[in-house]
Amino acid sequence: MAAVFLCALSCYGTTVIVIRSPDGILLAADAKATHKGSNLAPQCKIHRYGKVFVAMAGITTSVGVGLEPEQLARTVFTTSGPILTQMEGFAIATRKYLLAQIDSEKNSNRPYYERNYLGKSILDVTFASMSSPNPEVIVETFFVDGVGVLHDQRTPLGNHLLLVSGMTSAIKSYTQQNGGWYKQLGPDVAIKKFMDLEIASKENAAGPPASILKMDVGGVRWVEPGACPAILK
Repeated sequence: MAAVFLCALSCYGTTVIVIRSPDGILLAADAKATHKGSNLAPQCKIHRYGKVFVAMAGITTSVGVGLEPEQLARTVFTTSGPILTQMEGFAIATRKYLLAQIDSEKNSNRPYYERNYLGKSILDVTFASMSSPNPEVIVETFFVDGVGVLHDQRTPLGNHLLLVSGMTSAIKSYTQQNGGWYKQLGPDVAIKKFMDLEIASKENAAGPPASILKMDVGGVRWVEPGACPAILK
Protein backbone atom coordinates (compact mmCIF):
# COMPACT_ATOMS: atom_id res chain seq x y z
CA MET A 1 0.00 0.00 0.00
CA ALA A 2 1.50 3.28 -1.12
CA ALA A 3 1.08 7.02 -0.74
CA VAL A 4 -0.20 8.97 -3.73
CA PHE A 5 0.83 12.60 -4.18
CA LEU A 6 -1.08 14.87 -6.54
CA CYS A 7 -0.11 18.52 -6.91
CA ALA A 8 -2.09 21.12 -8.83
CA LEU A 9 -0.82 24.24 -10.59
CA SER A 10 -2.41 26.86 -8.35
CA CYS A 11 -2.36 24.79 -5.18
CA TYR A 12 -0.34 27.33 -3.20
CA GLY A 13 -2.32 27.91 -0.05
CA THR A 14 -4.05 24.51 -0.14
CA THR A 15 -3.15 21.08 1.20
CA VAL A 16 -5.69 18.24 1.16
CA ILE A 17 -4.92 14.95 2.92
CA VAL A 18 -6.79 11.64 3.02
CA ILE A 19 -5.58 8.84 5.32
CA ARG A 20 -7.17 5.43 5.68
CA SER A 21 -8.09 4.51 9.24
CA PRO A 22 -8.90 0.98 10.48
CA ASP A 23 -12.63 1.68 10.35
CA GLY A 24 -12.94 4.48 7.77
CA ILE A 25 -11.06 7.54 6.53
CA LEU A 26 -9.76 10.90 7.72
CA LEU A 27 -9.94 13.94 5.42
CA ALA A 28 -8.08 17.17 6.21
CA ALA A 29 -7.55 20.56 4.56
CA ASP A 30 -5.84 23.76 5.63
CA ALA A 31 -7.62 27.13 5.79
CA LYS A 32 -5.24 29.57 4.07
CA ALA A 33 -7.10 32.07 1.86
CA THR A 34 -5.48 34.53 -0.52
CA HIS A 35 -6.69 36.87 -3.22
CA LYS A 36 -4.35 38.78 -5.55
CA GLY A 37 -1.53 38.50 -3.03
CA SER A 38 -3.59 39.58 -0.03
CA ASN A 39 -4.23 37.27 2.92
CA LEU A 40 -7.86 36.86 3.90
CA ALA A 41 -9.56 35.38 6.93
CA PRO A 42 -9.22 31.57 7.19
CA GLN A 43 -11.82 29.73 5.14
CA CYS A 44 -13.32 26.25 5.16
CA LYS A 45 -12.05 24.13 2.26
CA ILE A 46 -14.05 20.96 2.93
CA HIS A 47 -17.59 21.49 1.68
CA ARG A 48 -20.61 19.25 1.97
CA TYR A 49 -22.94 18.73 -0.98
CA GLY A 50 -25.62 16.19 -0.13
CA LYS A 51 -23.81 13.02 0.96
CA VAL A 52 -20.51 14.05 -0.61
CA PHE A 53 -17.72 16.12 0.95
CA VAL A 54 -15.49 17.94 -1.54
CA ALA A 55 -12.08 19.64 -1.18
CA MET A 56 -10.27 21.36 -4.09
CA ALA A 57 -6.68 22.37 -4.81
CA GLY A 58 -5.80 24.34 -7.92
CA ILE A 59 -7.81 26.70 -10.11
CA THR A 60 -10.91 27.25 -8.02
CA THR A 61 -12.29 30.31 -9.77
CA SER A 62 -11.93 32.39 -12.92
CA VAL A 63 -14.28 35.30 -13.40
CA GLY A 64 -13.21 35.73 -17.01
CA VAL A 65 -14.59 32.38 -18.16
CA GLY A 66 -17.21 31.88 -15.47
CA LEU A 67 -15.31 29.03 -13.83
CA GLU A 68 -16.69 28.20 -10.38
CA PRO A 69 -15.90 24.54 -9.58
CA GLU A 70 -17.50 24.80 -6.14
CA GLN A 71 -20.75 26.00 -7.70
CA LEU A 72 -20.58 23.13 -10.18
CA ALA A 73 -20.08 20.68 -7.31
CA ARG A 74 -23.03 22.15 -5.44
CA THR A 75 -25.24 21.73 -8.51
CA VAL A 76 -24.14 18.17 -9.29
CA PHE A 77 -23.79 16.56 -5.88
CA THR A 78 -27.00 17.81 -4.32
CA THR A 79 -28.88 15.69 -6.88
CA SER A 80 -29.48 11.98 -6.30
CA GLY A 81 -27.52 9.24 -8.00
CA PRO A 82 -24.36 7.08 -7.69
CA ILE A 83 -21.19 9.03 -6.88
CA LEU A 84 -19.43 7.90 -10.08
CA THR A 85 -22.34 9.20 -12.18
CA GLN A 86 -22.27 12.48 -10.27
CA MET A 87 -18.51 12.74 -10.68
CA GLU A 88 -18.76 12.25 -14.43
CA GLY A 89 -21.32 15.04 -14.62
CA PHE A 90 -18.99 17.27 -12.62
CA ALA A 91 -16.01 16.36 -14.81
CA ILE A 92 -17.85 17.10 -18.06
CA ALA A 93 -18.93 20.54 -16.84
CA THR A 94 -15.52 21.36 -15.36
CA ARG A 95 -13.65 20.37 -18.55
CA LYS A 96 -15.68 22.92 -20.49
CA TYR A 97 -14.64 25.79 -18.24
CA LEU A 98 -11.04 24.62 -17.87
CA LEU A 99 -10.67 24.49 -21.66
CA ALA A 100 -11.89 28.07 -21.82
CA GLN A 101 -9.46 29.05 -19.05
CA ILE A 102 -6.55 27.39 -20.85
CA ASP A 103 -7.39 29.14 -24.13
CA SER A 104 -7.72 32.46 -22.33
CA GLU A 105 -4.29 32.16 -20.72
CA LYS A 106 -2.68 30.90 -23.93
CA ASN A 107 -4.00 33.87 -25.91
CA SER A 108 -3.50 36.59 -23.30
CA ASN A 109 -0.23 35.57 -21.64
CA ARG A 110 1.67 32.93 -23.59
CA PRO A 111 4.77 32.83 -21.33
CA TYR A 112 2.56 32.34 -18.25
CA TYR A 113 0.62 29.59 -20.04
CA GLU A 114 3.77 27.76 -21.06
CA ARG A 115 5.26 28.07 -17.58
CA ASN A 116 2.22 27.16 -15.50
CA TYR A 117 -0.09 25.08 -17.69
CA LEU A 118 1.90 22.99 -20.14
CA GLY A 119 2.72 19.64 -18.58
CA LYS A 120 1.04 20.58 -15.28
CA SER A 121 -1.89 19.52 -13.17
CA ILE A 122 -4.26 22.47 -12.80
CA LEU A 123 -7.03 21.17 -10.53
CA ASP A 124 -7.33 18.32 -8.01
CA VAL A 125 -10.76 17.60 -6.56
CA THR A 126 -11.11 15.19 -3.62
CA PHE A 127 -14.51 13.54 -3.22
CA ALA A 128 -15.40 11.65 -0.02
CA SER A 129 -18.78 9.94 0.16
CA MET A 130 -20.80 8.04 2.76
CA SER A 131 -23.43 6.97 0.23
CA SER A 132 -22.49 3.32 0.90
CA PRO A 133 -21.79 1.56 4.23
CA ASN A 134 -18.05 2.20 3.81
CA PRO A 135 -16.53 5.61 2.98
CA GLU A 136 -15.46 6.06 -0.62
CA VAL A 137 -12.73 8.52 -1.67
CA ILE A 138 -11.69 9.50 -5.18
CA VAL A 139 -9.43 12.31 -6.40
CA GLU A 140 -10.13 13.71 -9.87
CA THR A 141 -7.07 15.39 -11.38
CA PHE A 142 -7.28 17.69 -14.40
CA PHE A 143 -3.96 18.21 -16.18
CA VAL A 144 -2.55 19.66 -19.38
CA ASP A 145 -0.05 17.55 -21.32
CA GLY A 146 3.08 18.81 -23.04
CA VAL A 147 1.26 19.79 -26.22
CA GLY A 148 -1.60 21.61 -24.49
CA VAL A 149 -4.30 18.91 -24.40
CA LEU A 150 -6.49 18.75 -21.28
CA HIS A 151 -6.94 15.36 -19.61
CA ASP A 152 -8.47 14.13 -16.38
CA GLN A 153 -7.64 11.11 -14.26
CA ARG A 154 -9.37 9.46 -11.30
CA THR A 155 -7.40 8.08 -8.37
CA PRO A 156 -9.44 6.11 -5.83
CA LEU A 157 -8.13 5.60 -2.32
CA GLY A 158 -8.44 1.87 -2.93
CA ASN A 159 -5.74 0.05 -1.00
CA HIS A 160 -3.62 3.17 -0.56
CA LEU A 161 -2.97 4.46 2.93
CA LEU A 162 -2.57 8.09 1.87
CA LEU A 163 -3.74 10.50 -0.85
CA VAL A 164 -2.35 14.05 -0.79
CA SER A 165 -3.11 16.90 -3.19
CA GLY A 166 -2.16 20.55 -3.31
CA MET A 167 1.03 21.42 -1.45
CA THR A 168 2.69 18.08 -0.70
CA SER A 169 6.47 18.56 -0.61
CA ALA A 170 6.93 18.41 3.18
CA ILE A 171 4.68 15.36 3.54
CA LYS A 172 6.38 13.57 0.65
CA SER A 173 9.80 14.21 2.17
CA TYR A 174 8.69 12.89 5.56
CA THR A 175 7.07 9.69 4.23
CA GLN A 176 10.10 8.95 2.03
CA GLN A 177 12.38 9.20 5.05
CA ASN A 178 10.00 7.34 7.39
CA GLY A 179 8.67 4.29 5.60
CA GLY A 180 6.94 2.98 8.73
CA TRP A 181 5.07 6.22 9.45
CA TYR A 182 1.62 4.62 9.50
CA LYS A 183 2.47 2.03 12.15
CA GLN A 184 4.63 4.45 14.13
CA LEU A 185 2.16 7.35 14.24
CA GLY A 186 -1.26 5.89 13.55
CA PRO A 187 -3.70 7.73 11.26
CA ASP A 188 -5.06 10.17 13.84
CA VAL A 189 -1.63 11.50 14.79
CA ALA A 190 -0.24 11.26 11.24
CA ILE A 191 -2.87 13.47 9.62
CA LYS A 192 -2.26 16.26 12.14
CA LYS A 193 1.52 15.92 11.84
CA PHE A 194 1.39 15.98 8.03
CA MET A 195 -0.73 19.12 7.97
CA ASP A 196 1.57 20.80 10.51
CA LEU A 197 4.57 19.94 8.30
CA GLU A 198 3.02 21.60 5.25
CA ILE A 199 1.90 24.66 7.19
CA ALA A 200 5.40 25.06 8.66
CA SER A 201 7.13 24.57 5.31
CA LYS A 202 8.66 27.70 3.79
CA GLU A 203 7.95 26.34 0.31
CA ASN A 204 4.20 26.96 0.41
CA ALA A 205 1.45 29.13 1.81
CA ALA A 206 -0.80 26.55 3.47
CA GLY A 207 -2.10 27.98 6.72
CA PRO A 208 -4.03 27.16 9.90
CA PRO A 209 -6.42 26.18 11.27
CA ALA A 210 -6.66 22.68 9.82
CA SER A 211 -10.07 21.03 9.42
CA ILE A 212 -10.12 17.25 9.96
CA LEU A 213 -13.16 15.17 9.08
CA LYS A 214 -13.70 11.53 10.05
CA MET A 215 -15.94 9.10 8.17
CA ASP A 216 -16.59 5.61 9.55
CA VAL A 217 -19.39 3.24 10.48
CA GLY A 218 -20.42 5.71 13.19
CA GLY A 219 -21.12 8.43 10.62
CA VAL A 220 -19.41 11.70 9.72
CA ARG A 221 -18.01 14.15 12.25
CA TRP A 222 -15.34 16.77 12.72
CA VAL A 223 -12.25 15.72 14.64
CA GLU A 224 -11.19 19.35 14.34
CA PRO A 225 -13.61 21.75 12.59
CA GLY A 226 -11.00 24.43 11.92
CA ALA A 227 -12.80 27.15 9.94
CA CYS A 228 -15.66 24.84 8.90
CA PRO A 229 -19.27 25.02 10.15
CA ALA A 230 -21.00 22.31 12.13
CA ILE A 231 -22.26 19.31 10.18
CA LEU A 232 -26.04 19.39 10.17
CA LYS A 233 -27.84 16.09 10.47
